[in-house]
Amino acid sequence: EGSVFSFDLWLPPVEGGRLAARPLLGRRVALVSAGAVEPPLLVRRLHALGAEAVQVEDPETLDPAESFDVVLVDGDDRTGETLATLRRHAAAAGPAVVLVTPTDRARLADLRRAGFAAHLVKPVRAASLARVVTALGAGETLDEAPVATSGAPRRAEGGLALLLADDNEINALLGRALLENLGHRVTVVA
Repeated sequence: EGSVFSFDLWLPPVEGGRLAARPLLGRRVALVSAGAVEPPLLVRRLHALGAEAVQVEDPETLDPAESFDVVLVDGDDRTGETLATLRRHAAAAGPAVVLVTPTDRARLADLRRAGFAAHLVKPVRAASLARVVTALGAGETLDEAPVATSGAPRRAEGGLALLLADDNEINALLGRALLENLGHRVTVVA
C-alpha cells in the first residue's frame, strides 16, 4: 500500500535569491510539444518570466510570418524531423533549443549536429530557461560544456542535507538530480 508523509515547514524568506522580476520581458518564445502536462506549465513559467509564449503541437501550425526569439522543441524520437519541419515552415523562427530528459544526455552531440543551438534538461529550471532564452534571443551562442559521463555533481557551499523518500525510481532520480544541481546533499530512500 505504501506510506504517506505530511508536514509543515516554515522557512524564512531568502533575500537576493530570486531571479530578476521579469528577465524575459519582450522575448517571444514558441514551444513545440504535444505534451499535456509539462508544456503548459513551461508556458506559464515563460509568462511569469515576462516572455510572450505559445505552445503548438506541430511546427507547421506556426504562422510563417511570425518571428520568435527562441523555439523550444520537446525532445522525442522525431526531434530531428520536427526541427527540419520547423526550419522549412517557419524560417523566421529563432534558434531552436531541445528539451531532453536526464537519460537523453547521450543524444546531445547528435542533436547539436542536427542544428539545435542548445539544450535544457527537463524538468526545466527557471534560471536555466531565463539564461538560455536571454543569450540566444540576444544572438549569442552558447558554448555548452561536453556532457559528463561520470563525476560528482556540482555542489554549492552550505547546501542542505536532504532526505528524499520516493517509491518511484524515475521520480527519485529526477528529484535527486534536481536537488543536487541546486547544491544540496541528497540521500534517497524507497
